[in-house]
Amino acid sequence: MRKILFVAMVFISCNQQSQKSNSDLAVATTKSNTNKLPKQKLLFDINLLLNKSPEQVSNILGKPYKIKKNETDCVDVYLKQCLSIQYRKGTITILYAMGQAYWFEFDKLSNYFVQGAPEIFGLANSSPTDGGPGYIWYKNYPGIKNLSIIPLASNPTYIDYVTVEVGNN
Repeated sequence: MRKILFVAMVFISCNQQSQKSNSDLAVATTKSNTNKLPKQKLLFDINLLLNKSPEQVSNILGKPYKIKKNETDCVDVYLKQCLSIQYRKGTITILYAMGQAYWFEFDKLSNYFVQGAPEIFGLANSSPTDGGPGYIWYKNYPGIKNLSIIPLASNPTYIDYVTVEVGNN
């Protein structure tokens, strides 16, 4: 009887060890797959658009999709002459103040990963300077005051939209 009990305990122990090893392997594989996401395709080099006029941006992004005067997003007195222009069927919105691009919003980016997001704008991947549930901020790029990555609510691995504010950090 003791032999049967001993054999049963050894069998159960080995089976639990095997299950534990398999779950550890699954976790390790998931982590390694997450760390080795494919290199993301370059959307475009954001540095080519910073502080550019609407005409210069149109040469890069193509003909504007929608143009409107937008004083509600220009709260500072010196920015009252504000123009909002959408490009590429509304997926890119740029606010211009005093004739220069100073705020960008990039929508419909759900095919891009949050991890390594600066690379899709031609920027070196770096560590975020701030973040929380629902946003990641980068403030370590010359000419860019703030790069904000907003993950999809339904799947935070992917990007919902990105905003870029021009300026010194």
